[in-house]
Amino acid sequence: CDGVVAAAICDQPSGLLESLQAAKTMIVGMTHLDAHQKDAAKAAIENKLVLVEGMPGTGKTRLAAGILELWSRSGVKSLLATAPSAVGVDCLSEALLKRGLRIVRLGYPAQGRADLAGTTLEAQ
Repeated sequence: CDGVVAAAICDQPSGLLESLQAAKTMIVGMTHLDAHQKDAAKAAIENKLVLVEGMPGTGKTRLAAGILELWSRSGVKSLLATAPSAVGVDCLSEALLKRGLRIVRLGYPAQGRADLAGTTLEAQ
């Protein structure tokens, strides 16, 4: 997927900062991320909004999914992730589902992949 992926924390449960600090140690064990991606993931722990951009094939989707997983496993209840195209949203949705995260895909359902139809707001 090409373009930009953005992710944001939409609410902050109590104790979130402590949980996120503990998540920093989890980043070390994320073998699917390279050193630059791990640095970006650490920066994501310290900020409410993360913007990841780069050329196709540079690992944006893998990084965004890792960041969203860290935030989710750290107790963040509501997260927002977006991409500039339906294809980008589908790629991110697939990556998040592979990590066992529950997602709700917003947008025009006909633009999404058929195998992800169950993730749309309309389907849920």
